[in-house]
Amino acid sequence: MKKWIFGMVAVLSVSAFAQEAFLGAGYDFYRHGANKNFGSKKFQGNAKIRGEWLPMEGTNFKAGMGIAQTFNFRMKTSGGHETLGSGTPFYAVFKPEWQINDNTKFYQKYRLGWSFNANKHNKKSGTYALDSKFKSGPYAGAEVGFEFGKVAVGLVYDVNYIPSRDKAAKQNKGTPIHQLGLQVGYVFGGEGKVKAQPVVIKPAPVPVVEEVPKEEPVPVVQKVYQDGKSTVLFQFDHPAVDLPEEQKVLDYTKNELNKYEYVDVDVVGHTDNKGSDAYNEKLGKKRAENVANEIRNSTDPAKVKVNSVRSAGEKEPAFPNDTAEGRRKNRRVEINFKGWFDQQEDIH
Repeated sequence: MKKWIFGMVAVLSVSAFAQEAFLGAGYDFYRHGANKNFGSKKFQGNAKIRGEWLPMEGTNFKAGMGIAQTFNFRMKTSGGHETLGSGTPFYAVFKPEWQINDNTKFYQKYRLGWSFNANKHNKKSGTYALDSKFKSGPYAGAEVGFEFGKVAVGLVYDVNYIPSRDKAAKQNKGTPIHQLGLQVGYVFGGEGKVKAQPVVIKPAPVPVVEEVPKEEPVPVVQKVYQDGKSTVLFQFDHPAVDLPEEQKVLDYTKNELNKYEYVDVDVVGHTDNKGSDAYNEKLGKKRAENVANEIRNSTDPAKVKVNSVRSAGEKEPAFPNDTAEGRRKNRRVEINFKGWFDQQEDIH
């Protein structure tokens, strides 16, 4: 009994640290044992008390240790003697549990340990039911039940093995006693380990961006004024354009003039200083007229207007005439133009 009192004090002490502890009492409505001396016998039912401490905790389970006190294993022997005894098991306990709702929990308990068994002295015979006052043996148990808040109600099955020895026969005669009963108890603490609640991060609201109608650009047409100059070279004493590369220059110039909405063109013919002034004046005139005619025939007359065609002869050299290269560059027709064209710009 001292062991039981010490165990209960320990259980109540550790429960102050918010770890789960349990104190309960029950009644075995079924007890049964077997022995080589008395065979298979049904024992009288009786009470038991229990205390447990479960400091280890995981997901859906707890574990710890416990102590119980089973009162008065009692039966009638063939000789008419009443056998009395009790068991005090110390054990480890494993407790799976499942939460049903906020106030109800289903649990199981599995127990395994060692029972210290005391034999009560039979005053009539002056003997002990077993060969000594105190015999220890293995203990096992299981329980299923429900916890309603702090109150636990369970169906309990225990087995105490009480070893004994018949000295006269020199035989070991162990007695396993099977017990089945109901138990009611109170659960202390149990909230020491608070399971972390999942952190729910709400996504930031997506900003609503109103789509601003895209402003269409307003096309604006502007007149762009531009002037330019193109030069076509000629062979010595030739009035017509008969050099292929110079014909390309003239063709390019005509294409450029066609891009204008309106353009004024002045054509001036030139020569080198070979020959008389009168001859060169006429030669320059022919060169200018040939170029002017090609422009008129290859462009839109509504847009391209040849205002003047004249000859400068040898009077306006672009390069000195004292070298062959200078004279080659002076045999030329200059096309001077000034006009405008439409250019569209997008204004935002």
